[in-house]
Amino acid sequence: MTNKGPKQENPKLIQEANLQGLFYDQLQIINESISRPLPVEAIHYSSLVFSKFTDSKAYFEEIEGKYKEKVLGIQLLEATNLSKSEQKSKLMDVGETSMLLCGMFKESLNKKLNDPKYYSELGMMAYNRLNHIVPRAYELNSFYGIIASYFTVITTMISAIAKSNFDVEKSNYIYKTESFDEKYFLKSEVQKVKTKKIS
Repeated sequence: MTNKGPKQENPKLIQEANLQGLFYDQLQIINESISRPLPVEAIHYSSLVFSKFTDSKAYFEEIEGKYKEKVLGIQLLEATNLSKSEQKSKLMDVGETSMLLCGMFKESLNKKLNDPKYYSELGMMAYNRLNHIVPRAYELNSFYGIIASYFTVITTMISAIAKSNFDVEKSNYIYKTESFDEKYFLKSEVQKVKTKKIS
């Protein structure tokens, strides 16, 4: 009888888990440095989104066998006519894609017709609508409402990490605490958002 040995784990799943843990640690480092930090559940969720979108295909949708860039504005409008379960999936996709576009690819968006503010507004709208469908998540009431309120803070955190240490082409992520540029982080819209009261 041939000994097949221990079952091999999926390398992709291992990689995603490792990235998620790394992203969580670095987001939390920044989170602890601001005067009104996010709940730890929001940091956990953001790190999951961050790790999920390391696959470039996540930014595209497959139509008739071809990959095309997601048209998030249209997707948000289309969600209105869907069932609740379908709305949840669609709104989640719009929110998460917007979050990563504003965070990791802010500079690229500045060169396009739709600037980061457009995608930021789409993301916040998606999460606010999602909050009405799913009023409690991650053991917190109004969890997605919190994500909407802190959307700019989260994307600025992601942008700070990506700007300093993320080599997208080689997927070589190395973040050093001492490289965090606090001035870059604080000069963003974070200060405006932090003063808003979460409803």
